Amino acid sequence: MNRFLTTIIITLMMFSYVLGNSSTARTDGFRAEGLTEPVDKGDRDFAVKITFPHDDFYMIFDPPGKAGYFTPEGIGFSNEWAETASVEEEHPGWGEVLFDRNAVMWVERQSPARKVVRFRGALKTPEGEILHTYVDSGSPYGEGDWSDEWFYIYPDGVSVRVVKIYTGKTEDAVAFWGLPGYAAFWGIRGTVFETQETFIHGVAGLQPPDIIETEALTLITMDGQYKRISYKRYPPDRSLFDPANIQMVNLKSKYHPFTIVTEGNVEIKPYYMPMDDHRNIDKTVFITWPRRGHFEDGDYTSALSHVIKWRWHEKTENTLVQVYLLGMTDEPTEQQRVDKLVDLAKSWQYAPELVLRGGGYRYDGYELKEKAYVLTSTSKQKDLHVCFRASSERPLVSPVFAIKGMDSGMPVKLMVDGVEVSNYRAGIEGDNILIWVPLTSMRDTSLKLLF
Repeated sequence: MNRFLTTIIITLMMFSYVLGNSSTARTDGFRAEGLTEPVDKGDRDFAVKITFPHDDFYMIFDPPGKAGYFTPEGIGFSNEWAETASVEEEHPGWGEVLFDRNAVMWVERQSPARKVVRFRGALKTPEGEILHTYVDSGSPYGEGDWSDEWFYIYPDGVSVRVVKIYTGKTEDAVAFWGLPGYAAFWGIRGTVFETQETFIHGVAGLQPPDIIETEALTLITMDGQYKRISYKRYPPDRSLFDPANIQMVNLKSKYHPFTIVTEGNVEIKPYYMPMDDHRNIDKTVFITWPRRGHFEDGDYTSALSHVIKWRWHEKTENTLVQVYLLGMTDEPTEQQRVDKLVDLAKSWQYAPELVLRGGGYRYDGYELKEKAYVLTSTSKQKDLHVCFRASSERPLVSPVFAIKGMDSGMPVKLMVDGVEVSNYRAGIEGDNILIWVPLTSMRDTSLKLLF
């Protein structure tokens, strides 16, 4: 069936839901285990672990070094970290959250519909000094540059990573080392702030080429064009495929991690560092730390690329915000994986218009940072009726509702185009109700929640 002729596909996962907010609340495998407060993880192996229904990949949050997805084989994928540098002669320096040994990760809130994990730390030099303390950052946590991150994680394994940096250097902040269209470190101006690096965390005893395909990346544009990027030879330090804004990593696993940013002002470049980091490239294929040619035991990390969004998602006098859509895909062919990610990217950046039918609610808009339609209850009338104006260019993919001002009453029935379905998830976050629906549609679709 041609995917553009698809009308409605409802994956009959038959999810049930349970209310609760304990650190081990579970519904069919969608589970958050670990810290629920911003404290040191102590003797734990990790701060937070997230598992998913009917999938054997998971997420690990382990401050300050890891926050990302892991395959069943133990291969890790992450988009690390907030980083900064200055070329000012009076205040030179380079640092990142990785060097904050007091960084914390915890489950900020959770429900059967989603988990929200938060990560906080200071941007420090390798010697432990916080950067840019000589200007007021407006940070609620202390002097200098700090970073807050939120991961809005949904039952299908898709998450939104929101990075917020507090700094007094927003006026001349740039989103990468150098200038658009040029090699890294060329013509650096202003104050550098970096928020994404594609890292693969290795498995002891397996070498980087054992877990990563030589054609390590598939880069995808919003119109479905794609290109595989080989790392043998190592690619040059420039944009690898314009105007790609979707990156898929080709692991030697059934799972392929992806990173998506909104289209426009985007470059995806290979990871580049000083020549000392390239010296083992004939054996490792990819830049890998520790700087060795062979890994029999212990952890190691291979770096693949930078997904650079040159324009900040949000910028204020004291904050910089970037947003990424992340997850894993396991479709059997590359074309199917590409098609799925293009539809997901479109549904996120160009979410179908929501039209309210009837009263009792106010539509507050689509929140890209949460991948959610936000509504407010305005009366005691509970039933919610909406219509989505979906199409192949604005597909509806697993919509999320964040409904404010609700009491504890939960929906008792979900109708899609007049047909009752039971495979949705509902949960409570404070006085909000969250609804996640595993629904894909490319035409106008009616949805009713009956309370």
